Amino acid sequence: MNKSQYSDLQTAELNEAINSLVEQFPQLAGREIRLRTILTKLQHGSASHTRAYELLGLRDSDELHHLWGVSMRRVTAHCQTLHERWGVGRKFGKTWVLTADEAERHRPAAKAGRPKANPATRATSNIFTVPSDDRAAWAICQPVYAEWRKNS
Repeated sequence: MNKSQYSDLQTAELNEAINSLVEQFPQLAGREIRLRTILTKLQHGSASHTRAYELLGLRDSDELHHLWGVSMRRVTAHCQTLHERWGVGRKFGKTWVLTADEAERHRPAAKAGRPKANPATRATSNIFTVPSDDRAAWAICQPVYAEWRKNS
């Protein structure tokens, strides 16, 4: 999109907003010029703040390394994968750049690879260890143990 197309898009949206306001509030009829002036200022201010937010929120590879707590090599690999799969981020020279929102949304896992098994779900877990001579305790624990065993 070039500047001319952007300007045309803004003008069309502004005209639509003015027409909608005049339809909903008939007392505004004849004041379209004043409405256009006020809404144009609002539109330019909003666009300016949006650009500033996006530019100030850029994070480079070094910042991502500290923010995510992973190695620089992992940052580079993760950013490259994000860009290839989803078109997220941009590479300038050897440095990857993401917006602050993208950096939070696409935070990598602390460690790559398959997650480790949870020790609480292993068959060797001793969560339900009940002394064999205590039959009353076993009678209470047995239904819970059966359910746990079925789910593990």
